[in-house]
Amino acid sequence: MGELLARVFSSFREVRFRYLWLSIAMNGYSNTLSLVALSWMALEFTGSPLGVGLVIASRTIPKLVLSLPLGMLSDRMDRRLLIQMTNYAGAATAAAAVVISIAGGVNIYVVLVLAVCVGAFDAAQTTFCKAYVIDLVGRDEAVNGMTMEMLANRVFGIIGGFTSGFLLQSLGGMATFIAMGVAYFLSAAILHAIPRFCLDGSRRHDEEGLVEDSRLPDWQIITGLLRNPIVLIFASIALLAEVFACSSDVLLPSFARDIHQVGEVGLGTLFALSNTGGVIALLVMAAFATRIDSEKMLLVSAAMFGLSLVLFSLAPVFAIAAVVIILVGMAWSLVDVLLPTVLQCGVRDCDRGAVVGIWNLSRGFGPLGQLEIGYLASTVGVAFTQTINGTIFLVSTLFLAFLYYRNRSLARVPGALAS
Repeated sequence: MGELLARVFSSFREVRFRYLWLSIAMNGYSNTLSLVALSWMALEFTGSPLGVGLVIASRTIPKLVLSLPLGMLSDRMDRRLLIQMTNYAGAATAAAAVVISIAGGVNIYVVLVLAVCVGAFDAAQTTFCKAYVIDLVGRDEAVNGMTMEMLANRVFGIIGGFTSGFLLQSLGGMATFIAMGVAYFLSAAILHAIPRFCLDGSRRHDEEGLVEDSRLPDWQIITGLLRNPIVLIFASIALLAEVFACSSDVLLPSFARDIHQVGEVGLGTLFALSNTGGVIALLVMAAFATRIDSEKMLLVSAAMFGLSLVLFSLAPVFAIAAVVIILVGMAWSLVDVLLPTVLQCGVRDCDRGAVVGIWNLSRGFGPLGQLEIGYLASTVGVAFTQTINGTIFLVSTLFLAFLYYRNRSLARVPGALAS
């Protein structure tokens, strides 16, 4: 048992990673609070899934605009400082939302602006943090470290899912904004425990490549990375997942209110159970991180993601939907943790920030899916829409898996993790 636990939490042998993990946990809590609160407010203000789609799309658009510049910045600056600046900005924005709430000025337009701000902070946090994890734990512990990073988000996402529903129901949106601000502030403050100049050790091993890249235009570095088959294949999966699978978040408020009639608390419960499934999958992944072929596992997880979304849409009662959403959370977590890991381990250390930016850019196309799924749900119904999108993602994943196995020599690159 002791050996198993040591494998699961092997990344925590690095003391600096422990502080980073706590910071990530606080950010994850704030992220879930904002997701539940803003999506519910959008539904209340507009009365339509299309309104929810607009808000979640607004939250995602910053990834499309900022991911590549943030990725390049990540390869050139102190990532710890960048993460701190991001979370302090989040705390300031939450404080502004509290002031607006006190003045009674919250409406759908304020919610849209908040969604854009939160989306910008999320784009920065994910771009900087995914690369910083491997800076601290190294390539050998990359899968475990990235799994622990995702675990922090999921564990505190569970807490955020339950508390957000009760905060909204009993105290309203202002209390949710206060909780968001406190969590953002703690996320930034915790990182002061990491010595500023004990940073980014893995990048120092690739100084020659970093100097060489500094002479190239940013666009040339990005296009060079996109010629890497592993980057292109798995960035495509990220794009498809964001458009046809992750966009299912738009429909959860309608599933809770209109189909299963369980209200705000039921919505929070669905988010919490999804995070619970993610935690289960991540613990198993962490235990076997050094024994899996991460590329093949990613393909299997993506297919499972699409299938579980279809099953959720067909659930006749809330109890069954609650069980299936756990499977959705499991697959979602595995896809989320494996995509940036595989991409980073397929490039040089000096390019890891840039390749995370490419991954985040792929995720930035999510608004297409969020607007599509919101419009389609308003036209043909919530459950049928999710069935369509889940099926599209499943079929697309199987096609990409076919291409992967047909071109194995292209899919395997130096530095990719495999058993």
